[in-house]
Amino acid sequence: MTEMMPHYDWVVPSHNEPRMEKRLIGECYEAAKSIRAGTAGSYREGVAAGIKVRRYDYGRFSLIVRAENP
Repeated sequence: MTEMMPHYDWVVPSHNEPRMEKRLIGECYEAAKSIRAGTAGSYREGVAAGIKVRRYDYGRFSLIVRAENP
């Protein structure tokens, strides 16, 4: 998606956000890379649909990923 950013003006996400700046795609990508690298920092643990997850908050967006050791 980051390669396609020049082709659109806005991002239309879910959860009642009407539209957001397209730069958030790049920020989300960088956040995902830091989570994968183990350098993302703090998170909150929880359970979603019976699966242990970690929620990383980044202000305008959050990423929820499966916990490493379910």
